[in-house]
Amino acid sequence: VENPLDKKVMFKYENENQDNFQIIASPIFTVNEKEKKSIEVRYLPSSIGKTESTFISLISREVGEWHYKLSGIGKPPQPLSPIILECNLHESASASITFSNPFPFLAKYETSISTEAPDAFSLLSKKNIFSLSKYGDEYSIAISFIPKTEDQFKASVIVRSISLESDITWTFPLIGNTVT
Repeated sequence: VENPLDKKVMFKYENENQDNFQIIASPIFTVNEKEKKSIEVRYLPSSIGKTESTFISLISREVGEWHYKLSGIGKPPQPLSPIILECNLHESASASITFSNPFPFLAKYETSISTEAPDAFSLLSKKNIFSLSKYGDEYSIAISFIPKTEDQFKASVIVRSISLESDITWTFPLIGNTVT
């Protein structure tokens, strides 16, 4: 936003799709004389592969109205770096994965662990279904690694959405090393 005048101007904004597009600014803000100000807009997809749009209007009595159309397309979760756990033979190491709700609404998720060595990795919570009510809410997933032999073990913690139309899965790779 650029103020072309020699005096401070006040703006307010209107956003047609507040579920998917959040304006990171006060509802009413000022721009000093001859100043430029960036207004951050956060896109929160509610689907994968579908275009979601909004119209945002910046309104000022002094300089008029500016209208913007914004669009976004949600991408599937990207591969993550592995979490490495190390411990002595028959001892335990633990780690925690913090999962944040990427959606602007209540969503339900299921956790599981995928491994070829089920006796080496385990989820510490017996509760494998959880809900997060809004964007940014977090859930901690605790994992345990107890090696029974000297080796390197691999596994993945899987978080799957179970309340959406499309099945979306996040994979958190694990590597467990036995140290001596």
